[in-house]
Amino acid sequence: MSLRVIKPGILTLPQDGGRRGVMHTGLTQGGPLDLHAWAWANRLLDNPWGAGTLEIHYGGLELEAEDDLWLALTGADLGARIDDTPLTPWQSFLLRRGQRLRFGTPQHGVRAYLAVAGGFAMDGPTVPREGLGGLHGDGRPLAIGDRLPCIPGLTRRPRTVPSRFRPDYSAPLPLRLIPGAQFGTFGTEARARLFGKPWRLSPRSDRMGARLEGAPIAAPGGLISEGIALGAVQVPPDGQPIILLNDRQTLGGYPKLGAIHPLDLAALAQRLPGTELRLRPCTLLEAQAEMRDLLHFFRTQTALS
Repeated sequence: MSLRVIKPGILTLPQDGGRRGVMHTGLTQGGPLDLHAWAWANRLLDNPWGAGTLEIHYGGLELEAEDDLWLALTGADLGARIDDTPLTPWQSFLLRRGQRLRFGTPQHGVRAYLAVAGGFAMDGPTVPREGLGGLHGDGRPLAIGDRLPCIPGLTRRPRTVPSRFRPDYSAPLPLRLIPGAQFGTFGTEARARLFGKPWRLSPRSDRMGARLEGAPIAAPGGLISEGIALGAVQVPPDGQPIILLNDRQTLGGYPKLGAIHPLDLAALAQRLPGTELRLRPCTLLEAQAEMRDLLHFFRTQTALS
């Protein structure tokens, strides 16, 4: 059972749940930038947590079914169509043999997630910078002629994600910052600038990090290199914060303000360059409670309503 790649799109990466327990070897975690949309794509098909999907950046992808397949599409609206019939995201659907699934350009959001019943077979999450993971284990994005092997899954029925769980990617996005151990080393003026004025998402952002642009903030001197957590906000000498994401380096010596709430990272992944952002503080306990709820919801496969 497989899908054939007719057009690879701007950037389409096979992504499973990401690597764990490997940072001490110098390898990063990879995995989906939008954890919320990725989890829903698998949930619609009753796939286990961690099942492989496609992360589709900005559209342009075209796939042809070589068998009848149950798929699910979530995340950004990239103008998807089955042959000539429009397909809205946040639902599961049957793609019959010979039909083509085509993606246009972003209508709402940036990244879409495509899952198949049973999951896409892959050699771990795709991290192009490391040359690891993906269909062939070499970290490359999809290419023309690739065949996407599908792990056989059960017959499904159409499902739609309830409206209360579908985010509005055009809504204002306050990024919640969990202050870290070095937060207090930034001066009063720097902290006031951080929370008091807006930032803009830089077009230089990628899967390694989301770069913010605005009036620079003064950072303390360099530190001894240390491990970098997902969402860590480091401040290089130019005073423009960088939010480190899934494909980040594992060590760094720039001072860090703290880390962004993981669920806000998912929402950030759907914002276009130039989007205005504001930061606000939050507690570690708040973030932990919300992540426990999310993991419990998706890993226990609570009935959809």
